[in-house]
Amino acid sequence: MELEDLLFSKEDGIGIITLNRPEKLNAYTLGMWDSIVRLMAEIGRDDEMKAVIVTGAGRAFCSGGDVSMFSASGEERWRRPHPENYPATAFRRCDKPVIAAVNGYAVGAGFAAALACDFRIASEEAKFGAPFVKRGMMSDNGLSYLLPQVVGVQKALEMIMGGDMIDATEAQRLGLVLKVVPPEQLMPAALELGQRLAKGAPIALSMIKRAVYKAQHSTLEATLEFESLGAARIRFTQDVREGVQAFFEKREPQFKGM
Repeated sequence: MELEDLLFSKEDGIGIITLNRPEKLNAYTLGMWDSIVRLMAEIGRDDEMKAVIVTGAGRAFCSGGDVSMFSASGEERWRRPHPENYPATAFRRCDKPVIAAVNGYAVGAGFAAALACDFRIASEEAKFGAPFVKRGMMSDNGLSYLLPQVVGVQKALEMIMGGDMIDATEAQRLGLVLKVVPPEQLMPAALELGQRLAKGAPIALSMIKRAVYKAQHSTLEATLEFESLGAARIRFTQDVREGVQAFFEKREPQFKGM
């Protein structure tokens, strides 16, 4: 697959996506946007891929949309793409765990992209913010949906309406990131988490991810029903048999996603 402004590699079943416009602080281009969406769809179909790490080259994770790309021909596409064609949607819809390794600035659309990932590990040099209002603009790329889920409505409004940046320590205090590590430990920490998650049963991981996000906008009764349906679906899979057998044999299970 030809990728624009992205690097992609695999390491022990972990896919690593690197936004690769360091000279522009990895600001989104239309080509990068499309490449992320297509690549995530391909990863979802790859049974050998167990988890995904998203990071940025240089000193930024992603500084948002590249304003120089807002040409007359491209502006409408930036404003009103189909909901399925947002990176945030691609990360959330992927059945595999998605980890954001936030190495630097995660701003605007880049902040939203990080929030759409299932886990966020931040470098001590990471900065987060949504300065849309300081450009006379409103929040986009799903930030209005994603941020309140993590920090609550009041704090989300303060962050978006105020438009100020926060550092990695404050982000961790707010629950925006799982952990903060020195810059040189960021990718090892992300890979460690990815490898730990990759040991899980793929079908179970997929159903758990769906259940947790679905429950954010559902009732307890609907969640119980979804969990019951999911449990029934995977009850007779080889992975469940392997998990039970491994328990009795006191060994680590070897799941195959079957």
